Amino acid sequence: MRRLILFGTLAALLLGCGPSEVPKTSISSDSTQVQEVTPQPLPLAPPLERPDIEISGLTWYGDTLVVLPQYPSRASGPHARQLYGLSRSALRAAVTDSSAAPLDPIPIPLETQNPHDHAADYEGCEAIAFDGRRVFLLLEGSAEGRGMVGHLLRGRAAPNLRRIRMGGTDEQRLPQQARLPNMSYESLVIRGDTVITIFEANGARVNASPRAYQFDPVLRRLGGVPFPTLEYRVTDATALAPNGRFWVLNYFYPGDRETLHPAPDSLALRYGQGATHRASDVVERLVQYRYTAQGIRRTSRAPIWFELGDGTGRNWEGLVRFRDGFLVATDRFPRTILAYVPAASPQRGTVP
Repeated sequence: MRRLILFGTLAALLLGCGPSEVPKTSISSDSTQVQEVTPQPLPLAPPLERPDIEISGLTWYGDTLVVLPQYPSRASGPHARQLYGLSRSALRAAVTDSSAAPLDPIPIPLETQNPHDHAADYEGCEAIAFDGRRVFLLLEGSAEGRGMVGHLLRGRAAPNLRRIRMGGTDEQRLPQQARLPNMSYESLVIRGDTVITIFEANGARVNASPRAYQFDPVLRRLGGVPFPTLEYRVTDATALAPNGRFWVLNYFYPGDRETLHPAPDSLALRYGQGATHRASDVVERLVQYRYTAQGIRRTSRAPIWFELGDGTGRNWEGLVRFRDGFLVATDRFPRTILAYVPAASPQRGTVP
């Protein structure tokens, strides 16, 4: 692997590419064998299809898909906040029947006394996860010119998701790992009684020692565990499977090049790229990890590459497992999209 990376870097210098670019000729794997999967958009009913909802995270609560808006008060007014639920059965019908009616969201009132809701530095919700009726929420805020800061909150869901109530004092400020504009913690994973927070930017040139920070159910800090270097952004994660494995959304918009300063992409160098990725600088893929006692490790599974759309990129912000594949969601760029991503190609097997 080291030889491949060094070769790609040397080739970039010789061919005159910028320091954060790797010429496509340096990807030595047989890229023609890499299959991309096509996201299948699902129809959404109002208000969930509105761009200003800005979907920021997805998670399951039983058979209800909980959709987290970045700003929960936008569709419900300044003095009310709500999340949205979609039933598993309705989602299953939408995936299997192209003529199915648009998915009608169920409002989930969000009650919170959190002071960040009206603070000038508040920049919205980023991720949500449930442990039974306990609920954990990630918020993001600016840090007075010093980049972004993540906040972890805890609360409780009422039976049947009649409402979610977040405490005003149940909060932990997360360690700042890199001073980057609009980038902080965007993913939550639950393992037993441990809440794990994952930073958004884990590239070699912007985060020298990425770590996932852990908390107990009452938000006492349990320390951090190493998180492997990964270029581009990590914007959401699935729940852990029984074997400790989970997937993350890994996205790159070329307009973020000056912020992220991406190093050569080791995953593309090792596994190759599909046809649409070879023709674009955009990256849309899923990467698999496993939680171990020694830290979070990347598995040997190849990434799942999405077939790119028109080349502008889709800012995927939400991810959950569904059937034998995944559900993914964008914020508002290029528009609101909830999509089903089918299982990986046969040579990669099923999705554990």
